[in-house]
Amino acid sequence: KWQCYDAYCRVCMSMGVNQILQGMSYYCICHTLVENHSPSTGYALILIFQCTTIGLAVLDLAGMTRHEIIAVQIVGLMPCMLTLWGIAHRKRVTGGLDPSEDYPLSPFSFLCQVLWLELWRRIASPSDDEAKLPRRFRQTLFLDVFHDANDFDPENRRQADEAIRGVFADEADDDGEEEII
Repeated sequence: KWQCYDAYCRVCMSMGVNQILQGMSYYCICHTLVENHSPSTGYALILIFQCTTIGLAVLDLAGMTRHEIIAVQIVGLMPCMLTLWGIAHRKRVTGGLDPSEDYPLSPFSFLCQVLWLELWRRIASPSDDEAKLPRRFRQTLFLDVFHDANDFDPENRRQADEAIRGVFADEADDDGEEEII
């Protein structure tokens, strides 16, 4: 069925927006802390982008309480905050960070990122019903609202011909049948 493809396309777009905001957060960390040496601006921008990811998750997810959604997004917020904290409190040299400096929070950033992606994978897992759609996303709750495709069998030639005839009917032939374009 086409619904699975459509549903997971919507899920991918939702997660893609989340990843874009994560990428912008990391860009802000690099730009504000490393290049401009302004940690307060970095903290403010990270807070704005991460609050946006929480807001989008609240809008996108259904079937979960707000506390659960915020808990998942806090796990996603942790890599940026750990990276921000680690870079903000390290020694700098002219032109950037000191390459000989240790960054002990880096492994925890990667671990939190992996945990966050695993949580999102579990949230996007298919339902146990016949459709196998990711029912925790609001976008997928509105697919096939009239249930038109429930009894349609594309292997049944008569049903396929009727569907095509209904969509591509031009005008009646001399026999009284519709002509398919």
